[in-house]
Amino acid sequence: MTLPAKAAIRAKALAAGFDAVGFAAAEMVEEAQAHLTEFLAAGHHGDMGWLADTAARRASPRALWPEARSVVVLATNYAPAEDPLKLLARPDARRMVMVGAGAMAGPLIRAHCAVRPSLAEVKIWNRTAARAEELADLLSGEGIAATAAEDLEAAVREADLVCCATMSKTPVIQGDWLRPGTHLDLVGAFNPEMREADDAAIRRARVFVDSRATTLEDVGEIAIPLASGVLKEADILGDLFDLCGKSPPTGRQSAQDITFFKNGGGGHLDLMTARHVVACLERTGTTAESD
Repeated sequence: MTLPAKAAIRAKALAAGFDAVGFAAAEMVEEAQAHLTEFLAAGHHGDMGWLADTAARRASPRALWPEARSVVVLATNYAPAEDPLKLLARPDARRMVMVGAGAMAGPLIRAHCAVRPSLAEVKIWNRTAARAEELADLLSGEGIAATAAEDLEAAVREADLVCCATMSKTPVIQGDWLRPGTHLDLVGAFNPEMREADDAAIRRARVFVDSRATTLEDVGEIAIPLASGVLKEADILGDLFDLCGKSPPTGRQSAQDITFFKNGGGGHLDLMTARHVVACLERTGTTAESD
C-alpha cells in the first residue's frame, strides 16, 4: 500500500473516532504460527472460538483472502454503538450505565456519547470499584459526565441505555430492572457459557444481533435461551444488515420498547469497517492504491 493511501486511511479512521490504525504486510509470519500452535495446543483460545480451528488459518491473511496484498486492521469496539444505536436507543436518551471497566469500556462510552449527544450522565459499574472510579476520572477529564456507580440495580433502573462489556458467566443484568424505553447493548460475553442478561430481559425486549451466524450457537447470550425455549429463532427481529438496510427499519417501534442488541463479534465487522473507510475515501476523491 502506498504511503499516501496509508495516510489517507489513517486520517479518515482517526477522524471517525478510532484510537489506532496499523498496517502490516499480508504474509505468513512463521514465529506467529509457531506461537499460535503452542497457544492452541495448550487449550487456550482467542475471543472468537470459531477462528481457533487451525493455527495456519489464524496466522495467514492469505488463507482468508488469497488475493490480499495488504491488510488494514481497525478496532471494532465502535461497531455495536453506531448504526444499531441510532435505530434502537431513544434519540432523547440521557442516562447511560456502563457495566464493566475493562479495555472496551472507554471506547464504548465515547462511541455512545458521540452517537447520542443527548447523553448527559454516564455511570460506570465494575466488580472492582477502583477500576470504575479510575475510568470515570479519565472520561471526566475528556468532558464526559462520568461517575462510578456503587449500586448496579439502582443505576440500571434509572438508565435509558445500558451497555455491558464483561466476561461474566452468570447474568449481571436482570430484565426486571429495565424500565420501558431502555436500550440494552451487550458486547462482552462471547462463548457458549457466557451471559450478561437474564431470561426476563429476553422476554421483555425486542431482540437483535449483529449476525445470526455468529450468535445463535456460539454465544451463550442467545444460545442458552434458545436451548431452553425462552427464545425462538423467529423472536430475533433482525441483524446488522436488517437494522441498517431494511426499509422500513426493523428496530425500535415506540418510545416504550425495551430493545436488546447482542454483539457476537467476528471478522465480518472488520470487513464492514474496511469497506466503510474505502467508501469514505472514494466520496472524498481519494484513491487507496495497493502495491
